[in-house]
Amino acid sequence: MDPKQQLLIFKKLAEASSLGYGISNLDGTIIYANPALCTMVGEKKCENVLGKKVSSYYPHDTRKKLLNDILPTVKRKGSWHGELSYMSVQGTVIPTVQDIFLISDETGKPLYLSNVVTDISERKKAEEALSLTQFSIDNSSVNIFWLDKEGYFVYANDQALRSLGYTRGELLSMHVGDIDPLMTRERWPKHWKDLKRKKISGLEMVHRRKPIGLVLNKTRPSTGHGSFGSSYRDSNARCLTPVGGDPGLARRDFPLDRQTRLGAHR
Repeated sequence: MDPKQQLLIFKKLAEASSLGYGISNLDGTIIYANPALCTMVGEKKCENVLGKKVSSYYPHDTRKKLLNDILPTVKRKGSWHGELSYMSVQGTVIPTVQDIFLISDETGKPLYLSNVVTDISERKKAEEALSLTQFSIDNSSVNIFWLDKEGYFVYANDQALRSLGYTRGELLSMHVGDIDPLMTRERWPKHWKDLKRKKISGLEMVHRRKPIGLVLNKTRPSTGHGSFGSSYRDSNARCLTPVGGDPGLARRDFPLDRQTRLGAHR
């Protein structure tokens, strides 16, 4: 293919891409920036980017890393990949993933520096929201735990561990039937099937605390995919009605230690 045609194809690709594409001389002077990159750094016209130094679009601390560490690495090894923050002309810091690499001629002589930039602002927002949610769950005053398809624990927050008296390692090796005599391994598959159909369910369960002096040494078997989450609160009620629809448990007089709300997750 003719080199001019190759260049035209690349330019059309870059112009239409949502990724930022930039090319600079080896001294860092920008000679090309596609529309996505110009928008990313807050420039209304790409002409405003040309002739500027690459480093002018980075915050001060990142600029030092770029000049003193990253660019020397690129010139020595040929490429660099990682997360870096851009700074728009309006002063907004934009988290990005950048691939910086050398463009060389046929003899291997370096000619230009190129950069492919991915804006990860939305991903970072989602990660922060997820981190906040996880922190809230971990530190909730409500007992929260998750179980997999086979009924084994895959997560328990600190309050659940305190309430049940087990360490996290102990509980994550256990089946729900180990703490709930009514939710046996035989009953669990039907309950799981009901949860998958209903998505969320409220039911009454009995949870036994770890006996004092009991030491667990168990190996948890491998399980399938899927999980459900559970949260519950203390209750002083006593259960005198069928539990889980099982007539065999009707009229059994036992303390109801917990009331539980379950939700199925794909």
